[in-house]
Amino acid sequence: MATQVASSVLDRSRPESRRVWEASFDIDQNDPFFFDHPLDHAPAMLLLETVLRTAERAADESSEVVAERHLARLRLEFGRFCELTPAPVVQVRADADQSGRWDVELRQDGAVIATGELGWRPRIWVAPDPADRPQTLPEPSPPHLVHRWRPENVLVGGLTKVATGAFQIGVLPPPPGHYFRRRDGHFRPVGELIESARQFGTLLGHMACNVRLGMQFVVQSLAVELTRQVTRDEWITILAPSLPALRGGRGKWSLTVVIRAGDETVGTAAMDGSVFSAEAFARIRGRSGK
Repeated sequence: MATQVASSVLDRSRPESRRVWEASFDIDQNDPFFFDHPLDHAPAMLLLETVLRTAERAADESSEVVAERHLARLRLEFGRFCELTPAPVVQVRADADQSGRWDVELRQDGAVIATGELGWRPRIWVAPDPADRPQTLPEPSPPHLVHRWRPENVLVGGLTKVATGAFQIGVLPPPPGHYFRRRDGHFRPVGELIESARQFGTLLGHMACNVRLGMQFVVQSLAVELTRQVTRDEWITILAPSLPALRGGRGKWSLTVVIRAGDETVGTAAMDGSVFSAEAFARIRGRSGK
């Protein structure tokens, strides 16, 4: 597994009436999903999943806070790259008023890498309609266009232009044994939906926004809002009402998408970041001494 929790989750009382959980985690560069291809830093999706896993462990230990709720809101902002060593530390802090809002912080070697918050909402149970599913699934997108090397890690396919500047894509089921299938065999985890949206945005960058192959996408913030959980039996699509704004295929970019289960809108996801040439990215990493 990509993130081995190196210390048990700690539950500590604080004077400000919060409950705090903290865990360090090792980074496994041999993981076939997070390190689908060589990287010189820990990817944003690995940090996201570590936050989610720590929050879920904390929730298991504090069921009175999130009883009969699901993780429905997440926001993370990245202030710096996370290096491959030393082991980073993730901390979640739950409000004692049971509002469902938890604060998040990621640190490495004493420096803050990312901050954010997550939230829980009451569970809503919806029976999927088999009629919503296509008779045959679309072909997966080409791996290199979603910045994946392993075909089994491609989670989207069937790109369709639905209006001027608006595109839609299907969310494909991960194969048996895949990281996200191990995470949850019944529901699609929050991280799986965000990764699907990330792949969609990368695909749009290359196919519709003049981003050349070999360019580097750097995620600087991400957020998701879900009205309910979605099951693996539901047909999930992601709609981009407008294309990411990019000048000349590089620079700042942002994308907001709508997540749909059948004909129902079940959430939104948003990402902001930058697109660099390989040379510019190497200079940035060199300047930081990393």
